[in-house]
Amino acid sequence: RAAAAARRALGGERYDVELAEGAVLTPRDVAAELESAVGQPVPQAPTRR
Repeated sequence: RAAAAARRALGGERYDVELAEGAVLTPRDVAAELESAVGQPVPQAPTRR
């Protein structure tokens, strides 16, 4: 799921280039890209205790 979200957020071509260069995209990276794309913070999921 994270890979699909990253591909949508970064655009397919940029995502492929970053992977080819050895980039490791974390969920936090994906959230940051989504925030910048829509101009709003990504809602945080509640944590389990």
